[in-house]
Amino acid sequence: MKRILYFALITSSCFYLAACGKSCEEKATSNAPTIALGTSDDTFTLESDLLTRVPDESFAFFVWQGAHPAYARLLDSPWSESSSLFSLLPSSQTELTQIIELLAAAGFDPRDPKVMAKIFAEAVFFVYRGEKPEPEFGVVFKPEGQVPAAILTKIAEATKDTSYLTEEIVIAGDTGLSITVSKGEKTSPVPVGNKPEVDRKIFAIAQGDMGIIALSKKTIERVMEKEELRQPAIVKTAEFQKLTKPLPGATDRFVTGYVDIASFYGSGEDGAETSPLRALSLSSSMTDAPQMDIFLLLNDNELAKAFVPTDDVSRGDAIRAVVPSNPLFFLDVDGAALKKVKSSLVSKYGATDTEVTSNLAFIDSISRFGLAAKVAPVGQSILPIPELLFLFDSSEPEAAISQLKELVSSGLKNTPMTAGLQWSEKDVGEGKTLNTIMSPLGFGIFLASKDSLVFAASTEAAAKAVLGGTSVGAFEKSVPSKVNSLFALGSTLSSFHVDFSELSSLLGNMGGVLAMYAPQDKNAQKMLAPENVASLKKMGLLSGSLRFENDLLALKAFYSKGPKTES
Repeated sequence: MKRILYFALITSSCFYLAACGKSCEEKATSNAPTIALGTSDDTFTLESDLLTRVPDESFAFFVWQGAHPAYARLLDSPWSESSSLFSLLPSSQTELTQIIELLAAAGFDPRDPKVMAKIFAEAVFFVYRGEKPEPEFGVVFKPEGQVPAAILTKIAEATKDTSYLTEEIVIAGDTGLSITVSKGEKTSPVPVGNKPEVDRKIFAIAQGDMGIIALSKKTIERVMEKEELRQPAIVKTAEFQKLTKPLPGATDRFVTGYVDIASFYGSGEDGAETSPLRALSLSSSMTDAPQMDIFLLLNDNELAKAFVPTDDVSRGDAIRAVVPSNPLFFLDVDGAALKKVKSSLVSKYGATDTEVTSNLAFIDSISRFGLAAKVAPVGQSILPIPELLFLFDSSEPEAAISQLKELVSSGLKNTPMTAGLQWSEKDVGEGKTLNTIMSPLGFGIFLASKDSLVFAASTEAAAKAVLGGTSVGAFEKSVPSKVNSLFALGSTLSSFHVDFSELSSLLGNMGGVLAMYAPQDKNAQKMLAPENVASLKKMGLLSGSLRFENDLLALKAFYSKGPKTES
């Protein structure tokens, strides 16, 4: 998968040149077509000319619609800074960094999403298994306002006086380029200490208004010489129809992807058994805010059953009811999923390890776990750290409290500064008490239970808010109805929520304190710069959930405006 992303970023970096090149004055004969992604009552179809050009045996594809009106809406929104194709891809590859710097030095920045929207007005990235054991990768695309031949000419000009070797190639009568981006070691067995270097190249061909990019000439030939133009065979499978049926509608969706995971690991039933997942679909869409949907089809094997609970999944109502208003971060996880993690840990470290098994025993009674973080009020702490609240919905709350106290004590005894700390009880009025333990630095843990809910807070104020009931319903009232609707859909394996406005406040406070007391490297200075903190605030809220729905594992995540700006 990393190699797919690596290849995608190389292609997007190289072909940025078409967007701003003054010599690229040739125009496409018509505007780049949009891909009609239609949904009917019975089937899901992808009506794309480019999709018919990819090899029939492709087992993965990623359709990107830079010319889609939904993507244009995204680029005009507060979330545009993280909306480019570039933002989906890794940036740690040295070769990629070199190419990006080369293009940027020439006045072209491939990280500009508006540029990528024109280059990949319509594009299909694809993966298939050819003659080699490892998968083959490629992309077919149509730019807007450009022709691919002019793009290749501009790339050749830009690399003429650099260390990159650019050569003209001809495939099936059409001309193109090969670019040597780096050298690597041969993977075939050779004597130790004598590993010769081999060129790493990308190949690109212009064929009319269509461009083709690949890591091998053979892949380009497969696209150009395809006799019968038809969509990959996987589009006709029952798995494809099942996984794409619940995706958002065509008017809002600008990205559609599908991966036959069983084929990715290898053909045949043996390949399918190597993964708990059989296939996945994904989409990115935009209405008034961005949304991502991923649907995963589980394999009917023991590996899937071992890690993905599908029965008796809990609801998070009791947990969310006591989460404070406008939390910086919130996460809850189904108890059955925690039990599976615990079983894995016990299996790994040995069931005979009594300390491990006893410390994790309280998980057996947990139906739901939650974690909330909130920016601490000014003056409550001398350090800019968030207020934490751990929540456990337990069938045996008293036993859980006892085991949690032992777990904390066990952890503290291994640190010299906290080795002698003891738990104590604090009366907070109205017959209510908190189990407390305080460090010499003033940090503490406040532990108590209310009905079936066991909670541990990092501040007394947070614990008292739960114990006294003053936090009940605060979270629900502080977020948009769309967020509450997501959580109210039913039982989930997990759900999460991030408030970027609160996060920007935390980072702003951290920046002030660190500037006074601690040196910062360039990356930290950049992250905490006022303009970046202000930009982060515009991101609003990010909410999502993971649930088992209609035999599919469904991950939905979306942004929304913050509560103070919600219209």
